[in-house]
Amino acid sequence: MIEAVIFDLGRVYLPFNRRPMEEAAAKYLDINPAVVHLETREVLGALLEGKMRLLDLYSMITHNLAGNKKAELALQAHLKVYNKTSAKPYPEMVNLVRALREQVTVACFSNLELESAQALQAAGVLDNFDRSFLSCEMHIKKPSLEAYKQVRQYLKLEGNQILFFDDDDSYWQGALRDGWKAEKFTTYKDCIETLSHQDKFLHSSTTNT
Repeated sequence: MIEAVIFDLGRVYLPFNRRPMEEAAAKYLDINPAVVHLETREVLGALLEGKMRLLDLYSMITHNLAGNKKAELALQAHLKVYNKTSAKPYPEMVNLVRALREQVTVACFSNLELESAQALQAAGVLDNFDRSFLSCEMHIKKPSLEAYKQVRQYLKLEGNQILFFDDDDSYWQGALRDGWKAEKFTTYKDCIETLSHQDKFLHSSTTNT
């Protein structure tokens, strides 16, 4: 029987597109967005595992620039876009999580930078869940098998008691390796369909969302 439903955040519970954030920072820095994109990609693993902050990334970029561009203002430009987009969850997913929480534990499990996690916390987004598992706090990211094990052990559940939704193939398939039930998230409608085929108590909690 399912005891916990876990959702990824970006492109599942809320919108996410890194490029507009990089473009906003690049506009302030007066550089090609491709530079920000490449620099971000080089250190993305460290960012997501909390070993490095977005501020550190922009400090590295501004260090190599002429003039007096400030890393703090580049980060501010980045987060302004993030707050306008990703800090605003899809209403239907908010309602679904609220309904599910009446029956089971509902958590989010996402690869996220520290400042992005802080922005979501400040916006109250993470309060919608019983528990948040964020790579920047866990210091390990999906699809590492150890990341799934840590989540499962914290919840004190067997893998087959967890149902996980993620839009990234490597991430939901990673959950399968730890014995979880997992599905690729494509649309809200398909998510509801998957839930309706689970235990009866889950079906009853989603029919009115």
